[in-house]
Amino acid sequence: MSEPTREEFVTRMRFAEAWASAEWEIKYDQPQRVRETARAWVGMIELMVMGSSEGYAHAFNTPYQPPRTSVLPAAPEINLSEMGFSVTYLPNGSPFRFSQDHVAQVMNLFEGLKISRVPAEQYTRETTFPEDCVLVTWNEQGVLFHDPKYATPFNVFLLSPDGKERETSRITTRIFAAFPTEEAATLWVKTRAGELKAEHDRRHAQQCRDKVCARRGHTWQPPSD
Repeated sequence: MSEPTREEFVTRMRFAEAWASAEWEIKYDQPQRVRETARAWVGMIELMVMGSSEGYAHAFNTPYQPPRTSVLPAAPEINLSEMGFSVTYLPNGSPFRFSQDHVAQVMNLFEGLKISRVPAEQYTRETTFPEDCVLVTWNEQGVLFHDPKYATPFNVFLLSPDGKERETSRITTRIFAAFPTEEAATLWVKTRAGELKAEHDRRHAQQCRDKVCARRGHTWQPPSD
């Protein structure tokens, strides 16, 4: 392999420096700025089961993995990502762009929304929301079995910081709720996840007849592979 020229070497170093700077901003600077300017806090609970939170709590054939949880601050103009989801805060009047396939879903979010075309983007539409809200989007969980007869799922939640739960299930089940403070979001996550796990564990322990599982205390064991 030939040695790089001076210009090539300097270019590579500059690229590496720019990449490191961007990575530092994402990992450290953005989270700090969001915490300092947060308008709401979003609690997330992930259940390793398809279907619903009720299905998780009532299942008893095998011990289920404990819920995964996270609490994220939401601030304007900065996206934070966790557990495959992106969270940001949209103040009143913020623009929101989406696929033309999702016009009907967007119209259902608020009454009287005005939707317009985006110049030079044939399949993109834009609107503005009439009130403050927390935007939660996800991209990592696609459709398991794509059928062109059905529209692509609308991957957006709009939350008010009122503690009201929203739930979605694709490959796993996720529960969201937004709160005005970090303390309230953390308490909800801890309490709600604990209730779900306790209900599932109780039902499983009552009906499990597996002696090996009983010797383990009916606790979930991670796969060995």
